[in-house]
Amino acid sequence: MIFPYTVGSAVEVKIASVSPTRTSLVIVCNHATATLYIRFSKGVAIANGFPIYSYGFIGLKIPEDDPTTDVWAISDTVGTQVRVYEGYGKPKQ
Repeated sequence: MIFPYTVGSAVEVKIASVSPTRTSLVIVCNHATATLYIRFSKGVAIANGFPIYSYGFIGLKIPEDDPTTDVWAISDTVGTQVRVYEGYGKPKQ
């Protein structure tokens, strides 16, 4: 599933909620000049967030990473378009 978000520079936005069944997560900064900052808990800021530069992305997947957690974002630019892909892997048989 792909979810669109608009992230600004004044208020952090929750772009992914906890999901124990999620197996992968991709976050894309879909803006020509903005830098998006993410954190896996509330309280993200430019000073403490992980930067994703213009048209850049980060991908998390099991077993190497933990894609099941919350993700919060803020930007250095107003109106930054963000795309979040949440993957749930193959159903267990």
